[in-house]
Amino acid sequence: MDFWKIYDEHYARVRKFIRSQVRDGWSADDLTQETSIRVQRHLDTVKDPAKVSAWIFRIAHNLCQDYFRAAKKSARDASRIEVPWHGFRESPLQKKLEQDQMGRCVQEKMDFLPASYRTVVVSPTMAYFLCGGRFLFQPLPYS
Repeated sequence: MDFWKIYDEHYARVRKFIRSQVRDGWSADDLTQETSIRVQRHLDTVKDPAKVSAWIFRIAHNLCQDYFRAAKKSARDASRIEVPWHGFRESPLQKKLEQDQMGRCVQEKMDFLPASYRTVVVSPTMAYFLCGGRFLFQPLPYS
């Protein structure tokens, strides 16, 4: 059996099949290439030339399964990565400075709005909790 003839006959369909499974163009290209490499390496082991197509698609299917297993393992391993704790804690003074800066920044931006748009729709209690237990700016009167 001639590899290049088989390659030409099956490449487009194999790539389409892999692309439908993986849905990522780059990975589909890699898996299609790996399928072609394996077909070329093991073509001499095919006993029935009539079943070459099924054999090629089985290789492609198995490579897709390997791809998904590797992706799942990679995601599982990434979730186990422990970030070392170096004891950094934000000081209350730092937190207050940041909140004051943010409050001034928000107030400056609010000052650019027309007076009719300055009414804050969020209730004062809600704003208090959203801002870490303190108001960033004084609620403006309703107009």
